Amino acid sequence: MIETGGAISPLLISHYEMNDDQRAIVAHKQGPLRVIAGPGSGKTYSLTLLAMNLLLCGDTPPEGMILCTYTQKAAYEMQDRLYEIARKIGYTEDLSQIKVGTIHSICKQFLIRHLNHTPLGNNFETLDQFSQQMLIYRHLDELCSPGMLRFLSEQWGSGWQIAKKLRFLCDKIAEELIVDRLLQEFPHPYLDASSDQRTLTSMLPHIYRKYAALLRDANYVDFAHLQKYAYDLLQQPTVFQSIAQHIRYVLVDEYQDTNYIQEQILSKLALANGERNLCVVGDEDQALYRFRGATVRNILEFAQTFPDCKQVQLTLNYRSHAAIIATCNRWMESLHASFPQAPTYLSGIFRTKKTIRSALSPAETAHYPAVITLEARDHNDEAEQFARLIYELKQEGRIQDYSQVAILLHSVRSSYSQPYIDALEKYHITTHCPRARNYFNQPEIQLLLGCFAQLLHLQEANFTPEQENFLLYLQSCRELLTLTCQRHRDLTSELHAIQEEIWTTSEWSETAEKQLADYFYRFIFTSAFDTYRADKQALASLVIFSQHLKAFLTSFQHTHLSTRNLAAIQYDFFHTFLYFLHLDGVNQFENPDELVPLDHVQIMTIHQAKGLEFPVVIVGRLDKAPPQGGNEDRALRPYYQRAAVEPEKYIPAFDTRRLFYVAFSRARQVLILSAPLKPHSQFSLLWYNTQALEYHYRELMLQMPPAEEVQPHEPPKRRLSLTGHITLYDTCPRQFEYLREHNFSPAHTANTFYGQLIHQTLEGIHRLALEQPLNSVHEHLILELFERTFYFLTCSGMTPLDQASKQKALAQILRYFDQNQDLLDQVYDAEYSFQVEKDQYLLTGKMDLLVRGQQGLEIIDFKSGTRPEEDAAIVAAYKQQLYLYAHALERRTRQLPARLALYWTAEPNKRDALMEIPFHKEDLEQVDSYFDTISHKILNKQFEVITPPPREVCQRCDIRYLCSKQGTISL
Repeated sequence: MIETGGAISPLLISHYEMNDDQRAIVAHKQGPLRVIAGPGSGKTYSLTLLAMNLLLCGDTPPEGMILCTYTQKAAYEMQDRLYEIARKIGYTEDLSQIKVGTIHSICKQFLIRHLNHTPLGNNFETLDQFSQQMLIYRHLDELCSPGMLRFLSEQWGSGWQIAKKLRFLCDKIAEELIVDRLLQEFPHPYLDASSDQRTLTSMLPHIYRKYAALLRDANYVDFAHLQKYAYDLLQQPTVFQSIAQHIRYVLVDEYQDTNYIQEQILSKLALANGERNLCVVGDEDQALYRFRGATVRNILEFAQTFPDCKQVQLTLNYRSHAAIIATCNRWMESLHASFPQAPTYLSGIFRTKKTIRSALSPAETAHYPAVITLEARDHNDEAEQFARLIYELKQEGRIQDYSQVAILLHSVRSSYSQPYIDALEKYHITTHCPRARNYFNQPEIQLLLGCFAQLLHLQEANFTPEQENFLLYLQSCRELLTLTCQRHRDLTSELHAIQEEIWTTSEWSETAEKQLADYFYRFIFTSAFDTYRADKQALASLVIFSQHLKAFLTSFQHTHLSTRNLAAIQYDFFHTFLYFLHLDGVNQFENPDELVPLDHVQIMTIHQAKGLEFPVVIVGRLDKAPPQGGNEDRALRPYYQRAAVEPEKYIPAFDTRRLFYVAFSRARQVLILSAPLKPHSQFSLLWYNTQALEYHYRELMLQMPPAEEVQPHEPPKRRLSLTGHITLYDTCPRQFEYLREHNFSPAHTANTFYGQLIHQTLEGIHRLALEQPLNSVHEHLILELFERTFYFLTCSGMTPLDQASKQKALAQILRYFDQNQDLLDQVYDAEYSFQVEKDQYLLTGKMDLLVRGQQGLEIIDFKSGTRPEEDAAIVAAYKQQLYLYAHALERRTRQLPARLALYWTAEPNKRDALMEIPFHKEDLEQVDSYFDTISHKILNKQFEVITPPPREVCQRCDIRYLCSKQGTISL
């Protein structure tokens, strides 16, 4: 039911409590809105209610809204909250049409939808930071002339350091939209020994252009270009009209962490309907991501960008004890004390004027020392005091579970975090510290690297002096392998068998298709890894290793292993790929659904703690101020669209204030500030105005109210896709367990080049039919589309088709285009995404084609083979998919489709190609029950194989070694 009339729907008023400021947000309907939301003030609650109120009051349908969050987990949680509210108040429209996601995921949706207007092709790969650096490192000679490389090595050092710097600067050029400005100033690079900075600036646009071309040619995109391509789409009038035609409202969380290009994209989308309905929520005091390019000016100057914007502040803190709130306020107000020579108005310009207040009255606040300091002799003494304090808090019943305590540090690398881990271990207290970058210290990873060192005949003499530490590490890995093989003879046998296989491999044999990931699976299913696979954290480390092997294949394209290329693979894998991974350090796995594991003291960075809260927070190592960066982009700053908002000399002070404000405000009941010897000068004023623990220890233990009983975290609903989850589970639960539940990367992707070539070209034809009159789509456009699709598929690593197969695929495409002009003239949508909400999960998928028939919408699914018999098992499976599509379409449009059909493109005439699938309402109910059954098995982790899948499935499966070992199948 949709309410009309009042500013806030009565349905929300009757079900949800709101304070006056929250009401002002939820009631907002027209124009821009800026919300400054202090810690614990209910900003996500308010934003979600605002979104639902706009829907309830009929201000927009679901497809008219964009909800932008900072993390994908936050996006899922917000979507789930909306579903929960809708169920509670009886709202029945299709909420899946709201675009909810991070700015990157929303940009990616735009790119996929309008791919033919971008430089990308289907299956484009998004590079993470390490893969991006590796790409630059491996192509330095192409990106830079010899003179440039000499200059850059003098400035920055090694090739890897050059790659890191260039990655950062290329990202900045893309995010600040300045390449044209730079090229206008520097049409040619030059070397000028008297001006290093100007010389560097002159080089960067030319390096950037080559780097951007490198990405395009390989069908790669990095996160900066994901945004840049989306921004470029919005500059194309017809594409912008297509994207923006339904958009009425853009709601953005954590706006203080956006950068220039993100502000431009979000503003452009909000201007789509001329009403400028852009709502931004954030807090400049919690801006932490300057090092990622974020600028606090976006939220500070929002009222100047939109002079008529409404402004609301959320200043009631529902999270923390009043003393903690007062400490946070004093900390931010003391900014000027760090720079007594600065103008007195300094802190007022770069902060909105606000005072955070407790939502509790003084009478409701318990009296105990909620903020205290702890002084120690040294780092180890500090750790020992922490451990004893945490242990006694639990013994005295002040906390119920060790997960209610977080130790926050500006860095958790081992040199900082290990003393705390060791001290807590003496009290038998387990810790969770996944960002210590000690991934390579895990025994399961050391054992794996020992296996690969032996497999690839690693020659230690080939390492350079700079790689000595890595060499010593690898020697310890080989020693661990030797000891392990003495206890596990099957690992020894597997190693010998693999080496024999490699040395007897010929280039044309079946074994020639093997790569490192194939052998990884043979190793981890030996008895040597049984205990690691049974341990959740060790298993996650193995998953990460499988993903690194995939990244290695992407970077170096070693698609097979034999004696001929053994030396090259050994060099690329150990001397380059693993060496740089080890040098930079790798974090351990963090489960987004279990960020705070029960019964573990959390040791985390302050950035990592953003958005979390704990009854007890200990902020350690206040004897040191965090290291300050921020000058890496100095050469580019004069060319940015806008100058820096804060004076450069004050930036470190602002960043330190904001960082520790976030740290202090995570605490609910107790905040402990700690420093070995004495605090750094930046913390002195706060420190010496705070009570010391040694004088209030007993008071704390006796008077602190017990923390509430720990409630298990409720993760977002599971998102299950039709093909990636349901179909895979139905094929083999064990394969599903490893590839989807644990997220192992498979050694090989199925070589479906032929089917994808046809399917993706047809998708392109349908997109053309949507965008332009059919009589303007000629055969030469189809040929161009076919060749473009073929090229981008070759970038995916699949074995390309031979000429005969390619011509056969082209013949199917041209025949389809020739025989289906009437169908193409009625295209309603292509690759139509849907989402069906269930009680415990969301089912997602895509329909190939929707066309307008005489009786209503028709669904057509395309298959690249010949038409089978009507009673074939494969047809029954496809029928189930079509029934699900019909159910999803009915939820969206309130009407069942007029027709369901399969189209077999290999059939010579249309009459045989088009197979109509009859259906009835009761058919949809039966298939809905089937999907529920499969989904509940997935959610209940029922992965036992009752009936093995067909033999050909097992022969291609990486998990077959485990199934063979357990007797499930016989290889």
